[in-house]
Amino acid sequence: MQAVQRQGYEQEVVLYMAMELSNSSWTLGFSNGQRTRRKSVEARDRVRLIEEVQLAKQKLGLEPNTQVVVCFEAGRDGHWIYRWLSAEGFKVFEIDSSSIETARGRKHVKTDRIDVEKLLDLLMPGFSQGLSDRESAIGGSRSRSAFTPRG
Repeated sequence: MQAVQRQGYEQEVVLYMAMELSNSSWTLGFSNGQRTRRKSVEARDRVRLIEEVQLAKQKLGLEPNTQVVVCFEAGRDGHWIYRWLSAEGFKVFEIDSSSIETARGRKHVKTDRIDVEKLLDLLMPGFSQGLSDRESAIGGSRSRSAFTPRG
């Protein structure tokens, strides 16, 4: 199966990964642009997260050297996750939680699964078009243009 190609990444096939971070576990969402996969790992388990990335590439029919583009909400963990994933060779977007659209004025269900799906939707082609590496998501506006890598 051929993954969707993304112009913003030099026509390379890409593995998209979204992370929902909590104290005890991290929910991971993966997509090749056509299919998705969700897994949970123990919080801060770096080895297991890298294993899940490799497994997602395999399960989604991608080559082992496929570029990984990842996003997560900025939070209490600080920026060590951004620095670590960047050092692993991933393209990392750390986003301000106010940049994620939510239903206002009425109650809505909030789960890690729903959050990771919303993050994947933001990350997928069409949502992050035309962004420069110099723009910052931290403290950005509520528009989707605030979804950018830290630089």
